Amino acid sequence: MQININMGIKISELPVSTLPYSGTELIPLVQSSVTKAGSLTSLVNFLSGALLADSELKPLTGAWQSNYTTTNSNSANWSSNYTTTN
Repeated sequence: MQININMGIKISELPVSTLPYSGTELIPLVQSSVTKAGSLTSLVNFLSGALLADSELKPLTGAWQSNYTTTNSNSANWSSNYTTTN
C-alpha cells in the first residue's frame, strides 16, 4: 500500500513496516516547528556523528578502572553462626 505523506493519515493508521530497511525510507522530522520528510539514512548519519568516539569518551569518565573494588563472599548457615542472649 503506497501512502502519500500529504494525505493526512494518522501515524497509528499507517501500515507496519517490514525489515530489512534500505535507508531510503522517508520518516517525518520536525525542524524549526515545520514537519518535513527525511530519509532514514540521513537520520542514522546524523545520530552516528552525534555519538562520542571512544577517544572522546575516556577523558569524561575518569579513571574508573583504578577506583573499583572486587569482593568475594561465601554463603553460610546462619543458624549455626549466631548466638541468642536473653
